[in-house]
Amino acid sequence: MEKETIVDVIYGSGTHPTEKTWDVMQVVFQHKNATTGAKRTGDSFTIARKPDGTILRRVDIFLDHWEIITNEEDLQFFQSHFDTRDRLAIEQAAEAAKKAKA
Repeated sequence: MEKETIVDVIYGSGTHPTEKTWDVMQVVFQHKNATTGAKRTGDSFTIARKPDGTILRRVDIFLDHWEIITNEEDLQFFQSHFDTRDRLAIEQAAEAAKKAKA
């Protein structure tokens, strides 16, 4: 079995088509084969955050079924992805502003 490592996490953001107040995000893990260098898209999941802070996970894409996350560890895990995405967006905006001034 060849060893693979996660080399990138890709965050896609938007809103829900019918619940416009939901902050929806797809998280995709991209893996790289340590031996060949080949990349492939691995695991992914879709989560949403309501304005009141409730976090939901999409469990059925075809029926658009979501479940409310209540487990404390799961809440921390999913919240960390929202925090990372938001931090990266701020850093990218600051970098773009810095380049625009140069």
